Amino acid sequence: MFVCGSFDNWARRHPLQWDETKQVFSTLVNVQGHDGEEVWYKFIVDGEWQVSENDAIATDACGNVNNVATMEREITSGTTTDDESIVMVSGAPS
Repeated sequence: MFVCGSFDNWARRHPLQWDETKQVFSTLVNVQGHDGEEVWYKFIVDGEWQVSENDAIATDACGNVNNVATMEREITSGTTTDDESIVMVSGAPS
């Protein structure tokens, strides 16, 4: 299972790993942007593009249905920068 999204202009397939404790697939994706900015993403499962019914869903200007998340600033050693954010993508398409 992979996730692709607007966080890197849909350029790369990011693999998701199974978290036995939380019982979800997840990954952390470092992206450039601003706190509160929306990012669009979709899962690839067995070669098919899918959205997760467990995450927020929206339709973009071109009519594509995607999941959407809001970026949050990553805090490292008590400091943050305005242009470094992280998005936690978890869940599995239904």
